[in-house]
Amino acid sequence: SVPTFFKAPVGYEEAREVSEIQIRSLNSFQQEVLEAFQRGKLDHNRHQEFATFNLAQILNRFEHYRQEAEYHGILTILARAEADLKDDFQRRKLQQTPFISFYLRYGDRFRLDELLDLWKVTDPSSASAIGDFKGARLLRHWLAHGRNYNANLGKSYTVLDAFTIAQRLRLSVASFPITIEVPGFRQTIGLWLLRLRIRFYR
Repeated sequence: SVPTFFKAPVGYEEAREVSEIQIRSLNSFQQEVLEAFQRGKLDHNRHQEFATFNLAQILNRFEHYRQEAEYHGILTILARAEADLKDDFQRRKLQQTPFISFYLRYGDRFRLDELLDLWKVTDPSSASAIGDFKGARLLRHWLAHGRNYNANLGKSYTVLDAFTIAQRLRLSVASFPITIEVPGFRQTIGLWLLRLRIRFYR
């Protein structure tokens, strides 16, 4: 069974802190390896991986490890932001007109880009935060789907970048109040039919 610790959702702050801890640990271990390498006294148990490496290879390997730590943090943060957006939609889909209409059209099966586009129309002040998030999601897709194609990202991202982008998006969405609206007659009928359809297919 999965330990309770791993069942809890990882927030943006936790993901950033884990990545920073990993990178600090790598930097410390790199310093240890370099000092041992310069003395010609690599520990064949602790430093076995680097036994046949030259200086450039050691530095390249640690740079690769740091990049992987960054990628892990970025993927975790962006995936958490996507989950937060979907959770927010669940709170709005039966209470606010734009989200009710969206729900009637797509149900709960929609592409996240469609929800992001709805946000840009519903709350134009969120456009900048959403644009940044969409750009970062290109990296998220590349990381999540095997990295077997050339991702045209336009810029590089760090864990801090992903953290800042996710936080901006979360604050932008949270600042848009959830107002309880009474659905119109057509929307009420549509929601009733949608519930019947969902119940039938379950």
